[in-house]
Amino acid sequence: MSLISKIAGKAATVVGVGCTLHCFFEYIADFVVCSGESMQPTLTSNNILLCNKLAQRLNKIQRNDIVIAVHPVSPKSLICKRIIGCEGDMIIMNDNDDTDNSETQTIIIKRGSCWIEGDNRKNSTDSRNYGQIPVGLIKSKVVARIWPLTEFRLF
Repeated sequence: MSLISKIAGKAATVVGVGCTLHCFFEYIADFVVCSGESMQPTLTSNNILLCNKLAQRLNKIQRNDIVIAVHPVSPKSLICKRIIGCEGDMIIMNDNDDTDNSETQTIIIKRGSCWIEGDNRKNSTDSRNYGQIPVGLIKSKVVARIWPLTEFRLF
């Protein structure tokens, strides 16, 4: 009987730790591996990021934050971008940033939406392509780059 009690006790501990870790990574914080070049030079491919999931739930997301969001066109993919505009902000967008003759478009960010862009504007698919996105697509706010250790940085 003593052996069965010990096994049951260990199993309960493992289940408890597993449930706690699941809740932590599902609702509080998460690790994300960055891929692609859209956030260079701030972030590069294979950087490991620590992300705060509570920030979105507590409405603590603001302009200039780097966020992880569900891709608005490919919902099975996540994207890492910077928030450029929040609800009520005005975005002035040129069709071609390289010429003086470009057509200018003014966009007012709707309630419950935001405008996101990659830091590497020449190599980023973002709100300039698919428009403003619902804030509900934001999953977390990037808090720190934790890998590689030589490039550790808080955001």
